[in-house]
Formats: sequence, structure tokens, C-alpha cells
Amino acid sequence: MAVFLDIRQLPNGTNAEDIHFEDEDCVGIDHDTTQIVLYTRYDKCSTRVQETETSIIYSNVVTSYKPRPLPGTEITRDNILMIPVKCELDRHRLLGSSFDSKIGEIVFNETGYGDFSLRLDRYTDATFDEFAGDDEGEIILGEHLYFAVNLTTVAGLTVFFENCWATPSQYPNDAKSYNFLDNG
Repeated sequence: MAVFLDIRQLPNGTNAEDIHFEDEDCVGIDHDTTQIVLYTRYDKCSTRVQETETSIIYSNVVTSYKPRPLPGTEITRDNILMIPVKCELDRHRLLGSSFDSKIGEIVFNETGYGDFSLRLDRYTDATFDEFAGDDEGEIILGEHLYFAVNLTTVAGLTVFFENCWATPSQYPNDAKSYNFLDNG
């Protein structure tokens, strides 16, 4: 999750280190002369998770404390900024690509939402010890295929494939298709 804040909208004298997520160790950094940015993984900095049937929602609060002594007390910090932030990720995505042996990291992006990063690799056999090389691009009909998919962005989530199919073209909705996996 990345949150960008316009320095001009913050109180004068606010530094990047004054801005943080709920976990005070997760402070902002100067992105450029006009913006402060806070970065966190979805499972860090006291980020909370909520799940619905269609989404996974990660939320946190961007906070700023500025020292200001209160009369007659030892308390010297006053909360002057609280911005609730959330990142909503779709639970279901259509992953499609034409088949060739140059498979690597695939990053999903959607404006206004977060992203998941999946890694799809093809292996030579069921031991999943050896990657299939670039020279093994041609597949003989009836030959077994071994793929591994890993979610590389967020710890604690599981990837579940509902459907998997092949088409003779690069288009996932091609009228000609062959189902490998249907309804999980």
C-alpha cells in the first residue's frame, strides 16, 4: 500500500518523519519536493484486513503527531492528523496470456485499487524442482504440464483457482477452448 500526501496541505513545519501509519515505526519519506509517501505491505504497520465475497480490504490510518506541551502535564504529543486509508482488492481476476515458455512475474493493477503480484512458473515434472527452460516451448498433445503459482505480495493469503482453460489464440474468451479446471 502506498499513500501520497501533498506537503502543502499539511501544517507548516511537518516533516516526512512526523507522518506515520498506526504503527509509529512506519514513517513517511520525502517522495519529491511536494509529496510525502508512506509505504507498507498489506500485512505490516498495523494494517487491518476485512473480507467480503468480492473484495479483500486493507485499512490503516495515516497520523501525524506534532510536539505541543499541554499546560500542567507531561504529555507533549497532540494528534493533529488522522486520515483513514484503505486499499480494496478484487477477489476474482481473469489471468490470461498466450502460452510461451517465457513466464515470469505478472502484476495486476487497477486505478483506484491495490494490486496483487502472482508468479506463474512452468516445471519439467511433478517434483517441481526444475524450471522448464525457454527451449521447451513446444508441448506435445497429451503431455503433462506442471505449473506453480505463488502470491508474492501478501503473506497469509491463499491462491485458489476456480477455472483454468486454454485457447488456440491469445484471447481468453475465444470460442474454441479446452477446460483444465472448472468450478475449482
